Amino acid sequence: MFRKSLSAKLLSVIIIIAVVAFGATIGFTAITVFNSTRANAYELAQEIAQKEAYLVEMELEVPMDEARALAYAFEAMKDTGNTDRATAEAMLRNLLAGHEDYSAVWTVWEPDAFDVNDTAFANTANSDDTGRCITEFQRVNGAIVSEPVAGYDQEDFYLLARNSGEETILNPYEDTIGGQQVMVTTMAVPIRHNNQIVGVIGIDKDLVFLQDEVDAVTPFETGYGVVIANNGVYAAHPDPQLVNTAMIVDETGQNINAVRDGQPLSTLGYNEALGTDIAIEYVPINVGRSTTPWSFAVGIPMDRVVAEPLRITLLIIGIAIASLIILIIVTLIMVRSLVKPIRNIAGVAEAISDGDFSKKIDVKSEDEVGVLAKSLKNMINGVIGEGQSIKNGIAEPFFTADKELNVTYMNQACADLTGYSIDEVVGKMKCKDLFKSNICETACALQKCMS
Repeated sequence: MFRKSLSAKLLSVIIIIAVVAFGATIGFTAITVFNSTRANAYELAQEIAQKEAYLVEMELEVPMDEARALAYAFEAMKDTGNTDRATAEAMLRNLLAGHEDYSAVWTVWEPDAFDVNDTAFANTANSDDTGRCITEFQRVNGAIVSEPVAGYDQEDFYLLARNSGEETILNPYEDTIGGQQVMVTTMAVPIRHNNQIVGVIGIDKDLVFLQDEVDAVTPFETGYGVVIANNGVYAAHPDPQLVNTAMIVDETGQNINAVRDGQPLSTLGYNEALGTDIAIEYVPINVGRSTTPWSFAVGIPMDRVVAEPLRITLLIIGIAIASLIILIIVTLIMVRSLVKPIRNIAGVAEAISDGDFSKKIDVKSEDEVGVLAKSLKNMINGVIGEGQSIKNGIAEPFFTADKELNVTYMNQACADLTGYSIDEVVGKMKCKDLFKSNICETACALQKCMS
């Protein structure tokens, strides 16, 4: 009867609005949560990296400060003319003795730069055939022994500081300490006299502590920390086998450039070993006045970072779907309760249009629909009453029929004419059964009028 159901229209509109509203809310919430989570991951990585970089920097700053202090002391000896090699050697030895984490303390001077007496010390215990002041104290099997520094005219440990006039920290290298291979670095400070570089003080420090630092960095359980030297080599790594190997360089090379330039950097890349994207934060490590910074990098696994927000988002989606189903059910009940009386009114109106006045409006609500039903009921009753008065006033035989030619009314005159009582005919007989005329089957006037 109703090709375009009002309830279907109302329900469709409400569902569409609800789905769009829920979808937009969930989408906005999910995007906001994930973006915030990613930003928090970078912040956490940066916080950890800054903390660890500071700790490493402070640990390496100690030997650099002591090398600088000893350089100043030697400069004072030179300036005052108190250039006694025995005294200088005692200072070197005492410094090494006070630090178990130092593997060697040494000094190398330019020819005749220390006491202008190199010839007298040629081929002595702590010099070579040049007689230069090149003494090194190192630990051997738990004892402190001295020997002349070798390779100073070819190796960076001396030449970098001497040639640049800057404090230097060498890239890590392997050395044998106590019968074990360990990673070591060298802090070297130039010695000046009359604005000239006359020698270098150096301290070799083992980097065992770095491994302890990176082993303690495990954000979200699978995260990690690494220490990268200026040349892009791992000075410490969670996997000891990767120590002293080249770092993984990204496609643009920006990470190794950040390490070399001593710049902070945030990156995001896929880690095949962990099977997830990794947010990596690089923080520079600057030791003393050196120009070769290192870097502490912290990696945060994004799958672990987004796990909780993803769980919350799925929970929100589940709650939203359940809420949407409840909303649809409640809306369906409300729409049906609203449409049911309207359907009743429409059905009565359609029956009246077909000539059937027997249908009754059955609406008892007190809202606008109820008022409409009451008004329509009064109007129908008025029309029926008026029609009944008109029909009752006709003296001649008179009857009415519906589209199916069922007799719906006849007056007493018609009853007298046909010989049937009104109760026998109305609602029970068709007009052709009442009159039994030949034209009823071939030329019915009523049927022609209705068609």
